[in-house]
Amino acid sequence: MSGKTELALQNLPGQIEKLLLRPDISGHFSRLIGAQLTPVVERHVSDTFAKSIGQKTTIQHQELVHEVRGEMSKLKTDLASWQTDSYRSQEVLELFPVDWTFMLTCMVVFYSRT
Repeated sequence: MSGKTELALQNLPGQIEKLLLRPDISGHFSRLIGAQLTPVVERHVSDTFAKSIGQKTTIQHQELVHEVRGEMSKLKTDLASWQTDSYRSQEVLELFPVDWTFMLTCMVVFYSRT
């Protein structure tokens, strides 16, 4: 290398730094970098957020469906049990009919003696 080349290479970093520190040049670089990076960053954040939220809502939806199905099954079981009990009590009433007039008369007589 010649002496001029070495001198230029030694002075070049200082000159580039002075140039980059000028407000007009640094503003221009800031706008260029911002214009190029902003859409990429926005797209990356949006995609990551959408995937994360999508997975979470899918999991929550599946859990909710599981809970609702369980509650519906319990309700169905309870209704079937209630219906069976209702039929049984109806059968008992049919097997042993009650004469309510007689029952009320007995109660009146019993309470009138006390």
